[in-house]
Amino acid sequence: MTKKNKKQKEIQIPLLINAYLYNKYYSDSFMLPCLINLDVGSIVKVCDGFERFWVKVTKIDFENLEGKIDNILVTSESYNKNDIIAFQRCNIFEIFEFDKKQ
Repeated sequence: MTKKNKKQKEIQIPLLINAYLYNKYYSDSFMLPCLINLDVGSIVKVCDGFERFWVKVTKIDFENLEGKIDNILVTSESYNKNDIIAFQRCNIFEIFEFDKKQ
């Protein structure tokens, strides 16, 4: 499924896994990330059920987010690196932490 944003770029709307439900069933081995510092420019990990991948957040509208896929995907034919996708906070499995020493 796709939609267009204000700049008329096609935005992919993949079916992503809900990290909160994943945590409910696998709480012994999976911890939810803290989303307090989530901001435009953050790099987050999402999962489509086949592979997890990184997305750079480009827009936040409360629960709804948009972002640019930041790595090459192996299993998807619908979306890949540099494509824009729509997702929600509940789809975030991890937030990339930049090394503050660099």
